[in-house]
Amino acid sequence: MSVAFLTSPRDVVAQADTKELSMSERAIAFVEEWVSENIHAEGYEPEGDHSQAAAFAAQCLASSKAEGITEAEMKRAFDDLTQFMAAAIETANDDEVARQASKDDSF
Repeated sequence: MSVAFLTSPRDVVAQADTKELSMSERAIAFVEEWVSENIHAEGYEPEGDHSQAAAFAAQCLASSKAEGITEAEMKRAFDDLTQFMAAAIETANDDEVARQASKDDSF
C-alpha cells in the first residue's frame, strides 16, 4: 500500500519558508510605519548613548504586540531593534539638517 501525499515535504518546507517570510515582512512593515509616525528630528543622541533608541524600541515592541506581532517575529526581522531605532533617529536628524541646509541655500 502506498501513501499519496497531497503535498510533498518539500512543499511543506516551502510553505513554512513563505509563511516565515510573510511574518517577517509584516514585522518590517509595522516597524517602518511605526518609525515614520513616532521618530522625528529632535536632536542627535549623545555619542554612545542609545537610551532614547532603547525607549523607542521598547515602545515599538509593545505596540507590535498589541497588533498581534509576536516578539519572536520581531526578533526574526530585526537582529537589534535598538540599533535600528538609533539609525532611524540619526536619519531623521540628518534629513532635517539637509532640509534646513537646502532651505538656506534657496535665498
